[in-house]
Amino acid sequence: MIRYNFEEPKNIKECKARLLILRFTLQDIELQLADPERRDKDGIVLQGQDYKRWRYRALSKLNAVRAEHAYLTDWLVDARIKAQAQSLGVDDHSDPKGLIMRGRDVLRQLADYSADAGKLSDVFDHYLLHLG
Repeated sequence: MIRYNFEEPKNIKECKARLLILRFTLQDIELQLADPERRDKDGIVLQGQDYKRWRYRALSKLNAVRAEHAYLTDWLVDARIKAQAQSLGVDDHSDPKGLIMRGRDVLRQLADYSADAGKLSDVFDHYLLHLG
């Protein structure tokens, strides 16, 4: 199994830019692979072993680009969730207790408008007491 080691983006903007470049790269490689008469730099149609070597390299590159695209897509989703959580006052979006506490606080604010929100806030309090 091939293992890739991709550089982590510095921010969301960089991640989006890299994803855009990768989309164009994917399209370019796929178009080249779809051409049944692949030519070398001199315009001669590749045949036999030359064609097989070229196709193998192209497929390897395609797989690497797809893997990086998947990595960056996952990174972007996680970064957006993290940013959204921080904007809502949650320091660690992967900490269930912190998320429940923040949810409880929001429900307390809504309790004046909805009895169900107040009741659910009480359920969260009870859960947090037993969570420790």
